[in-house]
Amino acid sequence: MLSTTLPFPQVTQQHLALNSYPAILSDLPYDPGFAIRGLHYDVRCGTLLKLDAYALIQDGTVFRGRTSLNVDQVRHLYGGNYVPFHYLPTPDDKDSAKMVQSLDLFSLPEVGLLANIIQYFDDSNIDFDPESLFRDVRTVVQSVHLSGVMYDAVSNNLPKYIHYMHGLKEFFERLIAHKKIVFLISNSPFRSM
Repeated sequence: MLSTTLPFPQVTQQHLALNSYPAILSDLPYDPGFAIRGLHYDVRCGTLLKLDAYALIQDGTVFRGRTSLNVDQVRHLYGGNYVPFHYLPTPDDKDSAKMVQSLDLFSLPEVGLLANIIQYFDDSNIDFDPESLFRDVRTVVQSVHLSGVMYDAVSNNLPKYIHYMHGLKEFFERLIAHKKIVFLISNSPFRSM
């Protein structure tokens, strides 16, 4: 099983430092337990929040950086406790959405990195454009994936990042014994399989 402590945040922070962001970002600690799948990041104002199926903001789930916002702050930002549907991504028009959702395990370090940087900027009274920050982080995250830097870091330290999953071998043996067809699908390069 792949660890949730991938070198991804550290590698990404180093890349951001090379792209005119403060070098201290490379030293910010990464908390793999901070974000969960399903959170939305508001590209417009730099908040992280949990929405239900009707775009209602869940109480106590709105953060700017790593700081929890109170009900009054949330109402000030959103005019209530819901997010208009035109803010949300659609299958046809993901790029113009004002919010993006973290859907998979690889999006969690990106969300954590955004939260860390926003917290650092807010604590340091550094003005920034949340949308530009999001685009920069997204570009760096994609380059870390596409360049193979992350895969190399994992390959160079397998015991740290790949953990034995009890019962997995037996599970596959049962599938094979019952003549089930098994295949692997991944968006990772073949060399990292």
